[in-house]
Amino acid sequence: MPELTDNAAHTNKTDPLVPLCHIVTPVGCLGFGIDKDIIDAELERLTKTGIPTAIILDSGSTDSGPSKLATGSTSAPLFAYKRDLGHLIPLVHKYHVPLLFSSAGGDGSGKHVDDMVDVIEGIQDASDSKYKAKTLAVYSDVSKDLVRSRLASGHITGCGPPVPTLTEDDIAGAPTIVGQMGAEPFLDAITIRSIHGIRFMNGNQQPLSSLPPSVLGGFFHIGKILECGGQCATPKSRPARATIYTNGTFDVVGLEPGARCTALSVATHTFYEKSRPDFLHGPGGILDLTNSTYTELADGKSCRSSGAIFRHSLAQGNPYTLKLEGARTNGFRSMFVGVFREPALTSQLPKYFPRLHAYVSQQHAHLPRGDWDLLLHPFGALGQNSTPFGEVCIVGETFGRTQEIANSVSNAARVACIHGPYEGQKATSGNMAFGIAGKTEIECGPFPQFCVYHLMELEGGEEGAVEVGESPIREGRFDAPPKPLSGDRQGKGLFSWRTVSIGVNENPLPEYPRTPAAMSSDRPSIDVQPPAISSAVTAALPTLPEDGSDPTLLDLASIIRSKNAGPYEITFDLLFTNPQLFHALASASPPVLSKSIIAKLYGLESEEQVVYCGWFPQALGFKATIPRVGYKDGKTVREVSGGWGDVDVHGSQMYGRLAGVRVPRELVEGIFGNGVAVDGKADVEVNGAVVNGAINGSGTEEKKAEVNGAVVKGTINGTGTEEKKAEVDGTANSTGTVEQKYEVDAQVVEVKVNEGIEAHA
Repeated sequence: MPELTDNAAHTNKTDPLVPLCHIVTPVGCLGFGIDKDIIDAELERLTKTGIPTAIILDSGSTDSGPSKLATGSTSAPLFAYKRDLGHLIPLVHKYHVPLLFSSAGGDGSGKHVDDMVDVIEGIQDASDSKYKAKTLAVYSDVSKDLVRSRLASGHITGCGPPVPTLTEDDIAGAPTIVGQMGAEPFLDAITIRSIHGIRFMNGNQQPLSSLPPSVLGGFFHIGKILECGGQCATPKSRPARATIYTNGTFDVVGLEPGARCTALSVATHTFYEKSRPDFLHGPGGILDLTNSTYTELADGKSCRSSGAIFRHSLAQGNPYTLKLEGARTNGFRSMFVGVFREPALTSQLPKYFPRLHAYVSQQHAHLPRGDWDLLLHPFGALGQNSTPFGEVCIVGETFGRTQEIANSVSNAARVACIHGPYEGQKATSGNMAFGIAGKTEIECGPFPQFCVYHLMELEGGEEGAVEVGESPIREGRFDAPPKPLSGDRQGKGLFSWRTVSIGVNENPLPEYPRTPAAMSSDRPSIDVQPPAISSAVTAALPTLPEDGSDPTLLDLASIIRSKNAGPYEITFDLLFTNPQLFHALASASPPVLSKSIIAKLYGLESEEQVVYCGWFPQALGFKATIPRVGYKDGKTVREVSGGWGDVDVHGSQMYGRLAGVRVPRELVEGIFGNGVAVDGKADVEVNGAVVNGAINGSGTEEKKAEVNGAVVKGTINGTGTEEKKAEVDGTANSTGTVEQKYEVDAQVVEVKVNEGIEAHA
């Protein structure tokens, strides 16, 4: 097998890269739909190379809220898992490649691991295949007694500043507590059992302290990318493929037609749903991306990355920490949906809603006030339907100590919405359209709430897993794992795993790899520096408002988004395609964005509550992370994903306040011309054609050559393409600054860019 080597040893950039393996990720989450034809074609191509290939994908997260952990529901219906696995398992047989998926059922609980065993057995039983496959089921459930013990000894802390202190009630209320394991449990399993087959577990693969930090960094980095499928491509792709090299370098490409993984699109993926873009915490350590590099490859759609470092906790003399996740139920909920259309009503909703609350309170005066609650969520107050009237959608959310009470509150509130009087009323037959899908009220069942999202320190060896002969789940619950089978690590690991043989014995699948050549050091090598392609970093700059007003960040950013960074935090990303625009905003005085500005935008008590705020030149982006907040009666309140009143469990629509921030026009005006201007100068014309920011006759972008703010004139040939193009190296030096090298007429000019600008008030 090729030796895993430290990236730092590859100082000569002409050294060939040695491929270690290919990974095909069909989609960011199992159960969300797979294009079998794309995956089939890619596996056919890759398995001919003799390089080990695997299908690896994620199957869930906390993004969709606490219900999976609290109630045992799944991220997708079982039908969807049967459909997707029904596509993938035949490909496992056809190409003799392993299939691995994590976070089974959405939360990785043992119950859902066993559910997936049943799904796979059903698929195999119903097929014409006579193959027998070994399946490894890895269980992530953690004993409550252990959690209580570590809490009592002071070895459990919140996973981030906004997370409340763990209590005994939290532990007791959670039916299941799972741990986001590292790679150790999985490696414990595959070092004993065959590498071929199907594996599903919880948590993303994490590296081990025994490997070089740069190799671990590459493995961890590509895992963070592929857990979202091809989202790092532009436009986004469901499937993706990565080729990983022995020194930790990797290539990544989106597999859908037209998808391109550019240097910028891959670099900016480190922003996605993370509290910060440079240091990413995980099981057993920290992924350091401050010196990571991204290079676009000659095929026009792939990107190569290297330079990530994984700083293992044990190597730093720190304890291995495990993230615990759990949720509980508290009461029940119900809801109704309707639409107001009469202008006389939609214009006075702030007056109408208190009267609705008063009516509901009157109807439930016999109950303690803490036994029920009501929230009315208006949506689309400025929207228009097919009539000339404004349209407001109303979602009523109700809580009850019992389901019966929740249903009663929902019914009373809906009746009040339909028949309540209001000033200037003309439509007397009913105020609200309702009855979508034939339902008047919708019973929502138990009210789930996150209660465990904490880090627990482990003792030596606990990060691993022990082999067991049967499932540790009894009647849908985990109490303690069964007695381990014999083995070197017996009794040490917190986690457990078992082997399940699925299928009949007539045609056992061959072990992987299929040929000795596949594990040979004579694998095909790939040139470490293929020809560069035109970068897209200056494409499609927005124009300034035509009325002469100051632009908003929505006008200027190429991407503006919000997203959960765990259940207790929301993170905001601003990404730009133009370096001049980025640096103008990042270096502005007074600042365009700062901790104090973010705190004021989102109603925080002080800027100290901002978890992170800073500019990141590698990705031409800005990121801010805050505690998850909501707004009630005009006041800011702390929230948790899926909690009472939460209308955006994903957190993807919370960027509005940031998007509306105004930027002084004079700060950025000089960057805009007919295409792109530099230092306030207009585009340079060559033989009547615009070089900077021009688009050639084929519709592709022309590359501009910029050296210290000056534009180097080139020529446009008869086909409309540009002959002299600047090639960007994008490496990082030992001081941590980014060196962008522009090659013009065989002369290289270095332009240094400050690394990691942190925003302050």
